[in-house]
Amino acid sequence: MVRMIFCGDLIPTEATRPAFDRGDLAALMGDVPAFIRGADFAVANLEGALTLRDTPIRKIGSLQKGTPADARVIADCGFTHIGLSNNHTLDYGVAGMRDTVDAVRAAGMIPFGYGENDTDSRAPLYLEKDGTRIAVVAVCEHEYTYALPDQFGANPFDPFDTMQDIADAKKNADAVIVMYHGGKEQCEYPSPRLRRACRAMVRAGADLVLTQHSHCIGSRETYENAEILYGQGNFNFVEEPENPQWRSGLIAEVFFDGTLRVNYVPVTVTATGIRLAAPEEKEEILNGLAARSAILADDAAWNEAWEAFCHSLPYYIDAVKNAFRDIPEGELSNQIFPHYLDCEAHLDVWHTVFKSWHGNKTSGALIQKGQSTMKRTINVAIDGPSGAGKSTSAKAAAKELGFIYVDTGALYRAVGVAALKREIPTSDPKAVADMLPELEISLRFEAGEQKVYLNGEDVSKTIRLPEASMAASDVSAVPAVRAFLFDLQKNLARENDCIMDGRDIGTVVLPDAQLKIFLTASAEERANRRYKELQERGTPVEYETLLQEIIQRDYNDSHRAIAPLKPADDAVIIDSSDMSFEEVVAKIVALVRELGTDEA
Repeated sequence: MVRMIFCGDLIPTEATRPAFDRGDLAALMGDVPAFIRGADFAVANLEGALTLRDTPIRKIGSLQKGTPADARVIADCGFTHIGLSNNHTLDYGVAGMRDTVDAVRAAGMIPFGYGENDTDSRAPLYLEKDGTRIAVVAVCEHEYTYALPDQFGANPFDPFDTMQDIADAKKNADAVIVMYHGGKEQCEYPSPRLRRACRAMVRAGADLVLTQHSHCIGSRETYENAEILYGQGNFNFVEEPENPQWRSGLIAEVFFDGTLRVNYVPVTVTATGIRLAAPEEKEEILNGLAARSAILADDAAWNEAWEAFCHSLPYYIDAVKNAFRDIPEGELSNQIFPHYLDCEAHLDVWHTVFKSWHGNKTSGALIQKGQSTMKRTINVAIDGPSGAGKSTSAKAAAKELGFIYVDTGALYRAVGVAALKREIPTSDPKAVADMLPELEISLRFEAGEQKVYLNGEDVSKTIRLPEASMAASDVSAVPAVRAFLFDLQKNLARENDCIMDGRDIGTVVLPDAQLKIFLTASAEERANRRYKELQERGTPVEYETLLQEIIQRDYNDSHRAIAPLKPADDAVIIDSSDMSFEEVVAKIVALVRELGTDEA
C-alpha cells in the first residue's frame, strides 16, 4: 500500500514569520508533522517564491514570498515534494522562481509543476514505491505565473493539452492525481466551467482531482468512480484572521493498494500556525463539507449558489465600466480588464454576470412588441444593519417621491418564518435549501402598504417578531436562498421607480442603482428603538436581550461568506443615531432629488 499526503496552500506570512525564523515546528505546525511523517510521500503547494530578491513583477493582486531558509523548515515537517504550479511562484520574477527551485532542492525535496517553457512544464511527477507508480499532474490557471513558449514558469492549464497529459500519464502509471490551482477565491462551489473541466480530467484518466487556490473548503463529488474536491482550503497560509473561510483547510490523505481512497483530515489555524482539528472542530468542518456537497449534487441549488456568489461581486461590473477610462487609477484600472480576461476563474464570473439573451433565455422575455427597451427607472438602494430605521425611512421617502417601496429584509424573514414553521434548523444550509421549492413568497401593495404573503398566508406581522429576525440572519447566509429571492428583487427594480432596502442591495442586488445609501446607528440606539416598538405592540422583551441579539446579528451579517453587510464603495453614509425620523426621511428625499431632472 502507498500512503500519500496532499496539502493545499503553504507560504510564510506575517503571523508565521517568527516561527519560520526560529524553525519552531510546534508553533508553526502543532501536531501536523507527526501525521505527515508517516506517509510515503508528502506533497504541498508552495504559494509563493522563496527568495531574498526584492524585485516583484507588475501584477494585480498580492505578492507572496518567503526566504530560501524556509525550505528547510518545510522539509523538516516531513514534506518530500513541492508543487510550484500556482499564481504566486513567479511573484519575484524568473530569477526569484529559480531561487525557489534551488532552495527546495537544497532542502532535499523535489519541486514539480514548472519548466523552462509551456511545453517543458507539462512533465508530470511520478511517485514510485514497490512497483506502484502514481502520476501527479499539476496545473494552474492563467494568472501571471504561467510559463510561456519562451519563458520559464508554472504549468498552465489548457483544456486540450492538459487532458492529453492526463491520458498519457495514465498509460504510464497505476493512478493519476491532478492538483488544479484555480477556481474563484472565497467561493465554496465550482463554476460550471470548472466542474466540466474537472469531470473531463476524470474522463481523461484522473482518479483524484484536488482544486486549490480558493482559500476555503468547498464541496466534493464522486464522478465515474473518481473523487473531485472543489476547494481544499489553505494548509498553512495564515492571513485574514477575521475571515472564517481562512481558518481551516483539508489534508487529503490518499491510499492506493490497487484502488485509490481518500480521507480528508481537517486542520485549523492558531495564533502562530496550524494544528490538526480537535474532534468537535473536525465534525463541524466535515459536516459543512457534506452539506455543501449535497447542494452541489442538486444542479438547481448549485447553480443558484454559484449565481448568487457572482452577483455579490460588484467589482466585476466596475472592471468593465472603468476599463481604459481616464480615471485616477489609470494604468491599474486598465490592467484589471485584461487580467480578468486572461484568468479562467475571473472569466467564469463575467460569463455569469454578463449573459447574452441566448445564454439567459428569459433576458428578452420581458420585452413585448411595441415596448421600448430604453425604459429608465430610478432605483435607490438603502443598506444597513438591523434596526437602523431602513424600512420605515425608506417607506416614507418612497411615498413622498411616488416610488414603490421594496422591503427585501421581509423576504428573508419570510423564508426564516417558513423554516421555523417547519421546525427546520435555520443553521442547516442543506435543510433550508431543500425547503425552498415548497415556498411561494409574494409582495402585494394594498392600500399603499407592502404586504408579505407566504404560501398564500399574510405573514406581515409574524415576520417582525425577534425570532423571525434571527432566523432571517441565518437563512440569508445560505447561497440558495439568496439566489431564490434574487430574481424577484431584480424584476421589481427593473419595472418600477423604487426604493429597496436590505443588507446587500447596493453591493449585490442593485449595483447600478443611481443612489446608494448606507443607513446606520449605534447598536444601543437600535436596541432602544426596537424595545419601544415591541413594547407599544404589547410584545414582552428585555432590552439587554434585544441589544445582544442586535450585536450578534451585526457580527453574523458582516462576517458571512456570501454578500457580507458592508457599504457600497459609492454609498452615502447616514448615521441616524442622533437624527429624528423626519430628518432621515428628508435627507433621503433630498438625495434622490439631487440626482437631477435628467434622471428623476
